[in-house]
Amino acid sequence: MRCSKRLRARLRADDGGVVVFVAICTVALLGLIGIILEGEGKMRATERADAVAMEAARAGGQALDPAGAVTGTRVRADPAAATAYLSSAGVSGQVSASADGRKLTVTSTTPTSPTSPRSCP
Repeated sequence: MRCSKRLRARLRADDGGVVVFVAICTVALLGLIGIILEGEGKMRATERADAVAMEAARAGGQALDPAGAVTGTRVRADPAAATAYLSSAGVSGQVSASADGRKLTVTSTTPTSPTSPRSCP
């Protein structure tokens, strides 16, 4: 009887149970923070690639021959200007023009960089 009382008291004791719970929660929270920071870096790289592609298309669309544009005979976007903009921005990408030359399609790629310490809260 005495042995079973000790055993029961020992099984009822909760010493160390909180430590295990906190350790598991800490690992889970650190993993969640890592996933959030990686997602932020990917989203930032995607936004930059979109912005650079739009600016390159704008640069190519603004590089028109003014005399031909005014008369309406030669309204063509300049893919070379868009490519030059991509190069000056330090971004790799491709520029293609439609058959009539009035539409540019710009595809840019930027690498996902690790989150810098200054962007962490």
